[in-house]
Amino acid sequence: MKRIGSRLRSLTKGPRPRLWNARSMIALGLSVALCAAALSAEGQIIDAARSGDVDALRSLLAEGADANTTQGDGMTALHWAAERGHSAVAELLLSAGADGEAQTRVGSYTPLHLASRSGYGPIVRTLLDAGADPDATTTNTGVTPLHLAAGAVGGADAVAALLERGATVDAREASSGQTPLMFASAYNRSEAVVVLLQHDADPAVQTKAVDVLRSMAIDREANQRFRDAIDDFRDAEAAGRDWEPSPTNVQAAIRAQREFLLSDYDPGPVDGVSLARVNSEYPGGPSITHPPYRESLVGRTGGMSA
Repeated sequence: MKRIGSRLRSLTKGPRPRLWNARSMIALGLSVALCAAALSAEGQIIDAARSGDVDALRSLLAEGADANTTQGDGMTALHWAAERGHSAVAELLLSAGADGEAQTRVGSYTPLHLASRSGYGPIVRTLLDAGADPDATTTNTGVTPLHLAAGAVGGADAVAALLERGATVDAREASSGQTPLMFASAYNRSEAVVVLLQHDADPAVQTKAVDVLRSMAIDREANQRFRDAIDDFRDAEAAGRDWEPSPTNVQAAIRAQREFLLSDYDPGPVDGVSLARVNSEYPGGPSITHPPYRESLVGRTGGMSA
């Protein structure tokens, strides 16, 4: 027992933890409360718009909440109302000064894009009445609201609303040149197809035709431009074999590659022979020619209509 008691006393010896004084605790509590209140106000207006709670939203706006509160991804309360189909919420936000042209950080989607993608005709009309651009184009895929409405379930009313307000009926998206009619046809949206044809959509328009071998030659040259840029940095720094490019070096090389791809580079006549790789199967073995087999079989893609 004496040994145990001695052991316990040794464990309880030493400096006691400092206790915060009352003033420090109060200051910390007020700081936390203020931060929580600010975060709560921002989150509440987004939540009210997302859930369609008009009364809660009206109260928040009356208390001074910002109608243009934005999330980290660029989504505003109006974006959420448009995507969820909450017409009354969208109208209230617009009347409170919400920006109808606000864009997401990725793709630059406006509320009109999201309402169109969800096929909500009434909100599409509300946004158009507020001045939304019917031909706004996303920066990632190059689609307009009409493309998205044409492919949406029940999107015929949204399609009609956009066309009535001047949307370009045969607008082409960026990747392959598809039109809204192609979107509607691909997703089997027959009602949207009818509306588009009634507004003179051209069923004979074709997607971009891609010469696969030519594209392969351009891609190879672009990759070489990237490697050349990295080599230039290595030479400028007189670095040895262990040299590694910095993030700034890599970014500059990527910019050079992108500028090349945006140019009108013509690789000239290309075929499977000119694009073949020559190497050996093993060290010291004979050189073997490897033409691009799959690409040669495909040849060309695209050129399809609705």
